[in-house]
Amino acid sequence: MKKLLALCLFAASCSSFVTTEDDARLAELEQYTYVMLKDVSVEQKSLAKKQAVKIMIARGEDTVKVYAYTASVDILKSERVLILYMFSDDFPAGKFDFDVFSGSLNEFIVRK
Repeated sequence: MKKLLALCLFAASCSSFVTTEDDARLAELEQYTYVMLKDVSVEQKSLAKKQAVKIMIARGEDTVKVYAYTASVDILKSERVLILYMFSDDFPAGKFDFDVFSGSLNEFIVRK
């Protein structure tokens, strides 16, 4: 039990790729509806330019993925299309930067 507690405390103390502050900002982005700026097609799934979409952002140990899906469909029933996949190497000094992320995301979608 003590080992488990120590492991949990150690994991909590390690710095995360996406900080708590940035995580809150990413979560806020998921609340809005967007419009696709270009056609995106991945593995027989596609979203069309000017289509209304919502997004889901997946945070990894050193990656951030953005999936878009049709705004009129519930997220649990949606076919999500990967529109952006960024690695730590895509950011200055290998650390997540919200402004760099937003700039890349804004190439695909704009807030409705």
